Amino acid sequence: MAQLLPALLLLICADLLQASKYFHLKEKTLIVDVHKQNGKRKGETVTVECNTSAYTDAAIDSKKIHWNKNGHKGNTLTVQVSERPDSKNYTCKLENSGIIDYTHIVIHEMHQPFFQKILNVKNPIRCIMKNYNGHFTCSWNGTRDPNTEFFFEALNNRNNTTVPCESIKKHTTEENVIPSYTVTCHDTQICNYSEDHSFFVMLHVLDMTRYEEHHKFFTLQNIIKPDPPQNLHINMTDNSLFLQWNYPKTWCNARLFYPLIFNVKVERKGSPKAENHPNVHKEVLPVNYKDVTQFCVQARDMFHVDSHWSNWSCSKKEENTKTQKTDKDKKKKKNKKKGKKKQNGT
Repeated sequence: MAQLLPALLLLICADLLQASKYFHLKEKTLIVDVHKQNGKRKGETVTVECNTSAYTDAAIDSKKIHWNKNGHKGNTLTVQVSERPDSKNYTCKLENSGIIDYTHIVIHEMHQPFFQKILNVKNPIRCIMKNYNGHFTCSWNGTRDPNTEFFFEALNNRNNTTVPCESIKKHTTEENVIPSYTVTCHDTQICNYSEDHSFFVMLHVLDMTRYEEHHKFFTLQNIIKPDPPQNLHINMTDNSLFLQWNYPKTWCNARLFYPLIFNVKVERKGSPKAENHPNVHKEVLPVNYKDVTQFCVQARDMFHVDSHWSNWSCSKKEENTKTQKTDKDKKKKKNKKKGKKKQNGT
């Protein structure tokens, strides 16, 4: 993380020196920082320009340019920005013509308590990585306001380069009127990160009048959450019963360096509580009873105790019953064959 600090300090210093700045992820959007000083809001006086180059190559008389503020005329407009009503579209047009340019001003209310922000939670960003291949997904909850916009950026701490991210996806359900959002980012390295490798992500939030940003630092082991184990099945022998499963397909192939550890819970016929078997190191658990009705498994990175456990993956009860019956049937057939051989004197 130390490698990332110089770059972040430069970004922070640049923001302090420049109280207003055009938003680099949305055209014609000017962000103005607003502070509270001695109980009063302190903003900034900004000047916006009417760009007429797209309208005509010829010079235009500035007196013919009209702004939508106090009947102002001219190539530029000066605005004092400190309150939310100051946040809006400032448009310019020619006499007897339509709009030719605009600037959308929004305010960034500095040092505001989290419950007064657009995303009124302390840490809105959650990130998960299924393995160590550099592909991670971040998520957050939106707002009831359909005009809220989101922009996402990710930085690789290894060389302070931008990590490519896909488009943000919106998710809605009938039960929850507030949508959630996800974005997946892809680093190009595969299963070869050092344990202290980290990322820095930034979520930009815009509504019609305000701007805010949220940051998150994380190392790989902090966000690793494997997919659930798969191919759960029961293998019964004459004397023992084995519960077996496989690593999730999405986990890295280099299992010597990235092994998983498992929790197993077993349901038995007639027992109200499941039996727990924590910290199983292999993909098989032998048990000395044969009345298993179902078992479930979850996985975690073996070497990082603070990483996330996967969701549970469970076998199907009816399949377990069939498996046990099939094995019993095979055993009966085998005993019948032995009995016939004895009768035939073979």
